[in-house]
Amino acid sequence: MANRPLFVLVDSKNNRSTFMILFLCSYPRSGNSRFTTTIRTATDWKYNGEPITLNTVHIFTRELVDESLESYRDPEQIYFIKRHGMPIVAPLGIDTKSIYIIRDGRDALVSYAHMHAELDDSKTGNGYDWWLKYLTEGKFAKPFGNWADHVKLVSSVCDSVIRYEDMNEKTILEELKRIGITCKLGIIQTFDELATQWGNAFYRRGIIGSHKDEMPPELIEEFNERWGDTLRQFNYL
Repeated sequence: MANRPLFVLVDSKNNRSTFMILFLCSYPRSGNSRFTTTIRTATDWKYNGEPITLNTVHIFTRELVDESLESYRDPEQIYFIKRHGMPIVAPLGIDTKSIYIIRDGRDALVSYAHMHAELDDSKTGNGYDWWLKYLTEGKFAKPFGNWADHVKLVSSVCDSVIRYEDMNEKTILEELKRIGITCKLGIIQTFDELATQWGNAFYRRGIIGSHKDEMPPELIEEFNERWGDTLRQFNYL
């Protein structure tokens, strides 16, 4: 299936399609999926006060690399682009917005290590403890870089930043409104319901501060020493 990375709006005044791309960026395991499952329920979309005519809402989740955004215009659909890399520079005439979702790096790495252990153990033989130490040391440089570098670089080019720990229906609506988008949310699934539907690889615990009982004290200390400046910058220390 072809990649179609557009958030497509209808300009009601000129009766023609205009195009806006909304990138939802984050380091892996930082709440991006929770954000997108929340906005899947939304109706009554507006952009800068103008109603958005659309058939359906699509959440595009695969990485986009060196794609020509110009080639994916589709006036009948609306797309949010979930990305773990940088927002893509769009051609002239296409409006772009971006939101960065940040999570306490220690919690994100715990979740990321569990994911790697579950998905890759049969291939590499490396379990949770190995992956957690590897990620804490910042050695997993590709394709996303270490947590702190990713946060500092990608958040700096996004229009808005929201913390996973502060994320709920109210704050999601506030972030969308900040970039000119309004909507009404429907019934939001609980974390347990999402875990049942999508599996623990995507929705494992989601608990704030999970590193406190899943990360050895020596790794917490090492993480704080390595990336403490970024933790403090976003009020995690």
